[in-house]
Amino acid sequence: MRLTWVILARELAEIRRAPILLLSMASLPATLVGVPLVTVWYLMARASPVAIVFLEELYGLDPAAPATTIAEAAALNWLPIF
Repeated sequence: MRLTWVILARELAEIRRAPILLLSMASLPATLVGVPLVTVWYLMARASPVAIVFLEELYGLDPAAPATTIAEAAALNWLPIF
């Protein structure tokens, strides 16, 4: 238990010394979550019906739910990258 507190104290000291470290640690998860969410939101707001039909045909997705189609298309494009 004491070792845990020693490691925690060292990590907190490192963060106090370089607070930009938190920003660098948060940037990758924010990108991995934010980019697909913004992509889905933008496509839901701006995509024409023709674009949605194209995504359905390209990925073989369910034409009954356009929101699901866009989310699945974003997942198929973004998840394999990471």
